[in-house]
Amino acid sequence: MGAKILVVDDSRTARAVVCQWLSESLVAGLTVREVSSGREAVAVCESESFDLVFLDLTMPDLSGFEVLQLLRDKGVDVSRFVVVSGDVQPLARQRVLALGASAFLAKPLEKKGLLALVKHRLSP
Repeated sequence: MGAKILVVDDSRTARAVVCQWLSESLVAGLTVREVSSGREAVAVCESESFDLVFLDLTMPDLSGFEVLQLLRDKGVDVSRFVVVSGDVQPLARQRVLALGASAFLAKPLEKKGLLALVKHRLSP
């Protein structure tokens, strides 16, 4: 069975770009799911596990900070979460890492960097 990746972003365009890049990644058997809100992310992550989750930090219903905290409080392992954000202030980066996310990527994302991270994280 292949790896599962979840892409969480309120921007349809941002989700489409990341999903397109992932489809071009040549990772065998990769399954990509996308959701458009923090609430959807919490619900999906409570019922399914993912090998990697790309989580937008700024969303209208629940922020990435709130998603990480809620999932941690519910016992979900958030160490496979990579937070993506245009907010590149050191405090934001420190906070998401303190909440358990494994990485922080600045928007706009770069295809080469994103795919390198995916291949690194999913390699045995």
